[in-house]
Amino acid sequence: NMELSKINYDLVGRLRNLAIACLDNGDYIGSFLLNFLFLEGTITHIVSMKIEEKPNTDPGIVEKFRKGHHSFAILIDYFYLLTDDVNAYQKLRELNKKRNKIVHEIFEYKTYDQILQEARQISLEIRQLDEYLLETYWPKVNTEVSQNPDKLEQTKVDKTP
Repeated sequence: NMELSKINYDLVGRLRNLAIACLDNGDYIGSFLLNFLFLEGTITHIVSMKIEEKPNTDPGIVEKFRKGHHSFAILIDYFYLLTDDVNAYQKLRELNKKRNKIVHEIFEYKTYDQILQEARQISLEIRQLDEYLLETYWPKVNTEVSQNPDKLEQTKVDKTP
């Protein structure tokens, strides 16, 4: 699992910029995928930090978490157990349901536009929640990323499907 010293903040900033650029440029599927990956990384890091901050965390939870490779549903359960943030937890559960619909039922959509619109909406929801999570639980990422603005050039995204 993530250790603070191993986080490549330049990479984090570039990926955040790419996710935002995809959304801004109409690449909603790319935005959906990148934003969800970023959200999962954020949640993983928050859980890791909370385990370090709370020495009396149930050893069973710590052991399972440190083994890694969790489903997103399990990861957000750990998040809730360690933060008691009911509002964020409920939003994460809802986002996971929406993600699962796209990922597991993609060939059942009636139109390509329907997929794009759902991916766009989920991306917007993820961005909003992720900003809250970063500000509340991991403010260092914003500080570290913003200290190197020259490294975070805007990424050009090809809009062709």
